[in-house]
Amino acid sequence: MSPWLLGLAVSLLAATSSAYGQSPTPATRSQLDSDLARATDIGGLLQVADRYAASGYQQEAKAIVDRAGRKARSPGDWQAISAAYLRLGYIDAANAAQRRARDVSR
Repeated sequence: MSPWLLGLAVSLLAATSSAYGQSPTPATRSQLDSDLARATDIGGLLQVADRYAASGYQQEAKAIVDRAGRKARSPGDWQAISAAYLRLGYIDAANAAQRRARDVSR
């Protein structure tokens, strides 16, 4: 991982923790599914993805981030998606989202 991307990941992880007020706490699957059904925007989807991951549902979390990617339009959207992929450990997907952020900003 490039030093730039690593620095971005650390800063985004710190910002994410403080933006949510705390680390995501585990929830029941039915609670998560209800939250997912209500999530409509990219930020909401990524927040729910973090909660799925915190509860041990890694594949479901990635699918939600993928879904957010289908809605992404701005560089900021793609940067948030990149950070979500990094939190889940999907480095290649995070790098691809960063490239999309650069492409969209041109």
